[in-house]
Amino acid sequence: MELTLLFNTDFFSDKKNKTLFKKSVNKIAKGIFAVEKISMEHLNIKFTDDEEIRELNNKYLAHNFNTDILTFGYDEGESDIIISVETVKSNAKLFKTTFRNELFRVIIHGLLHLCGYDDSTKQEKDSIRKLEDSYLKIFKLECSIKF
Repeated sequence: MELTLLFNTDFFSDKKNKTLFKKSVNKIAKGIFAVEKISMEHLNIKFTDDEEIRELNNKYLAHNFNTDILTFGYDEGESDIIISVETVKSNAKLFKTTFRNELFRVIIHGLLHLCGYDDSTKQEKDSIRKLEDSYLKIFKLECSIKF
């Protein structure tokens, strides 16, 4: 799998941590896809701001509000995940967790959507949250990068 990370919003204190982050996200994505038996040729993950994610949410889903993540899976083996860093930071405060933990949870959440998991109902939300928690534990060392 080829992974491309795009940073419209940069949140790293230095280049070393950005490189470690890229390696960690790659390892997490490959690990989850292997466990879930998903084949992915190319995955783009874009980190952006509230303004852009609201525009995309409105354009593609007719939702005129901010969200932390949008996930688009395509039949051609290529997928896009778009993450609003601003909303992730806000949610981290709201849920009383660290930005790092919330960011990795959101990344894992998007990967699980690409694996076919949904979160439309309460039961689905509970199920995907348990999977997020499980994968956060499995990849704990990968998720310990400093920002």
